[in-house]
Amino acid sequence: MSRPLHHAALVVQDLDLALRFYRDGLGLEVLMDHTFDGDWPALFDAPSRTLRSVFLGDPAHPDTGIVELVVFDGGATPGAPVAGSTA
Repeated sequence: MSRPLHHAALVVQDLDLALRFYRDGLGLEVLMDHTFDGDWPALFDAPSRTLRSVFLGDPAHPDTGIVELVVFDGGATPGAPVAGSTA
């Protein structure tokens, strides 16, 4: 028996741009917007210990899944070369 996907997380550099697409363009609603502190550098090679998570979905159809937009402080994508670095 297969189970539906609860949510998919997307790391974005520009949260406002991503919200314009998913919320304003596709019509998804913000279900949660929260900032979390954690050991993201160790877990995800993230640039900071703080991330913002925004869950978007359709409350009328909760079984269709959720898009989670994640942005780390500084907006950098984990594992991506940072401007000015030699990586």
